Amino acid sequence: MSDPIPSSKWPYLIAALLSLVGLGDAIYLTIQDLTGQNLRCTIISGCAELLYLQAFIIHHFCQYCLLSAGVTITLTVLVAITSLTGRRTTI
Repeated sequence: MSDPIPSSKWPYLIAALLSLVGLGDAIYLTIQDLTGQNLRCTIISGCAELLYLQAFIIHHFCQYCLLSAGVTITLTVLVAITSLTGRRTTI
């Protein structure tokens, strides 16, 4: 019995799903900024004040920034691993 998705396509599927998560994060933040609404911070309080200075100056973190960083790092690692293993296939 064969897999419904070939193993060579999994990195692309994961990258597509992570990209959608990042897009959703960016759209939410853009809408909040354009409408002048405060960010709803469900995990950490005070996200609106932490968007740019979080790690080295304020020493607090914004959940939306952490999500964005996580998506970016995961996509970078996924692309690097896929390139190094030679799994370049045409979609």
